[in-house]
Amino acid sequence: MSSAANGTEDVFKDRAERTEKLSLRAEGRPYSRKDILDAMLAAEVPRDAIEAIGMRERNVEWEVTMKSTPARDRLMQKRELRVKGTQCSIGGIRKGTRRLRIFYLPYYVPIAVVTQQLSKMHISIVKTVQHRDRDTGLMSNIWNVVID
Repeated sequence: MSSAANGTEDVFKDRAERTEKLSLRAEGRPYSRKDILDAMLAAEVPRDAIEAIGMRERNVEWEVTMKSTPARDRLMQKRELRVKGTQCSIGGIRKGTRRLRIFYLPYYVPIAVVTQQLSKMHISIVKTVQHRDRDTGLMSNIWNVVID
């Protein structure tokens, strides 16, 4: 592996180590980056300890990357924040599996082409299942991929 690839992998691991997930309730949507920042500041998380804030999923999961591991640890000790008056739980980004639904992948393209690319990005493949049409019984060009 080249030194550039090792450097990129090191940056990835470092940032992932310093990142936590904030889970919010759907009833409070929409949330903004400023809402998350305001909640963190109200919880006495120093502004200069925060490196990045980004949306993860459906405006109810957000990622917060801290500038250092000790800053991340202090955030984790909080356990909960209040964003727009709604409870928000804090947890790790690596917990649980996800299901990707891949539409319109040409049948002649093996799913291994996709899973190899995901593996290169350090995404673990749990299971792949190709959709079968209920009416005709024929394979389709839709895949369900469970990743960790």
